Amino acid sequence: MTADAPSHFVKLNPATGEPLQSYACPTEAVIAQTVAQAQDAQTTWGQSTPRQRADVLKAIRELIYQQAQNLAETISLETGKPLADALEADIATALNVLSYYAEIGPHQLKSKWLKPDLMSLATGRLNRETWYPRGVIAIISPWNFPVAIACSGIAATLMAGNSVVLKPSELTPACGQQLIGLVQAGLTAGGYSPHIAQVLVGDGSTGACLLEQPLDGIIFTGSERTGQRVAETAARRNLWISLELGGSDPMIILEGCDLEQVASYALWGRFINAGQACAAVKRLLVPAKQEAALLDLLKAKIQQLQVGSPQEKESHLGPLISETQRCLIDDQVQDALRQGAKLILGGHAVDRPGFFYQPTLLSKVPPQARVLTEETFGPVLPVIPYHSLDQAITLANNTPFGLTASVFGPAHEAHQVAQRLQCGTVVINEVGPTNYALACAPWGGWKRSGAGFSHGAAALTDLSQRKVLSENLLFTLPFTRKPLWHFNQPSRSPGQRSQTVLALAARHPDLWWNPQRWWPFWQNRPSSKL
Repeated sequence: MTADAPSHFVKLNPATGEPLQSYACPTEAVIAQTVAQAQDAQTTWGQSTPRQRADVLKAIRELIYQQAQNLAETISLETGKPLADALEADIATALNVLSYYAEIGPHQLKSKWLKPDLMSLATGRLNRETWYPRGVIAIISPWNFPVAIACSGIAATLMAGNSVVLKPSELTPACGQQLIGLVQAGLTAGGYSPHIAQVLVGDGSTGACLLEQPLDGIIFTGSERTGQRVAETAARRNLWISLELGGSDPMIILEGCDLEQVASYALWGRFINAGQACAAVKRLLVPAKQEAALLDLLKAKIQQLQVGSPQEKESHLGPLISETQRCLIDDQVQDALRQGAKLILGGHAVDRPGFFYQPTLLSKVPPQARVLTEETFGPVLPVIPYHSLDQAITLANNTPFGLTASVFGPAHEAHQVAQRLQCGTVVINEVGPTNYALACAPWGGWKRSGAGFSHGAAALTDLSQRKVLSENLLFTLPFTRKPLWHFNQPSRSPGQRSQTVLALAARHPDLWWNPQRWWPFWQNRPSSKL
């Protein structure tokens, strides 16, 4: 941390713009001590069995379930999202991912015999795959889903036997503190040290200092710009890393769809959490001849959305997270309008305290407009017509991002389109944000949307170190103690030996119908040893 790093920061209420609380940033010494405690605690935790860790995850899940209302109120207060969204999108996802890893963890991390290939059988080898924890994992989580995303990383990290240091966004510090408090309570109830899971509340300098500590891995979710800096640090220090960055996710409507039904999916997929979701529908592609009808449907549906305080039950959309975010969204919209886009609805801030912005619908957006070339993290939906399926796929792939995409239409045709889309997840007849709630489905992106995947069984093995135990069963047998490839073997037929090895590796039929290839090697084995 630099000498001029701020000593504190103030969290504002996005619904009012008023201060909620002031937080002190930890010093470099405190950060170093936190990581050291995590290292010490991980030694015992890493020696526990996957079954014991699963029991702890179940205890954490139960505690979060019991405190769901209180936790949701903290999420709503800090992010501005309606309480129902906090319960359904954040907490339900966290509970599901804890359940998932508690269920599959003991089996996934169990030591397993590997299916032998022909060379293994011929050389008398048995191979066993085992998994070990990496150590201390730093999780830097975002503000838009402060419990769901953080808990996804925490659940997999703990199940793999690692300790975790969470650095939540400075825009949702209380969410991180409350979540880690519940995780620590679950660990303590299981007889383990609370230092296995810790939290560091601070700004960007806190995160930068954390990444310079003796870590064993990093999980980062956030903006592409910050993600690039995190990746550079990880590369310099040769650390394992998982990155989930931004998205500019297309939704393609094929001909033959019920437009009224599809419009409802697009509405929720774009405006959930006031559009502040990496996998939200960022671009809506529709057959040109259906564009006008779809715009009318979307306009009518958007006009029914209630933008208001998250404490009001009738509110569909709350505020954006900050004034900075609201200004960024407005700049992107105004850029599109200056370049010739047509404003159908919205396009301005709401005249009230807080960081509210009207749900915005755009058409005739030029391809170079920022709402198409950048990630739009707010309630803005551009509708783009296409004249052929090839053009729709080209438009969908014309982005540096590749997180999710969605295709609506007849299943057979939608599957064909999905195969050609350049992204980590394609959802058919549903929208991308829902897939994050599916703990069994790996989650990650192509291109500049990140590297590595969270969720799914692979996340556990990614957070583990693989060790292969390979045993030579022929070592103790008197007639096979010296393998054919050792020195001082029969010198009269090196060509035959090489050809036999090649035939073995190639599964060549000559290996079976001509056993005489094998006999000279056994007949002429020397009795002396080197």
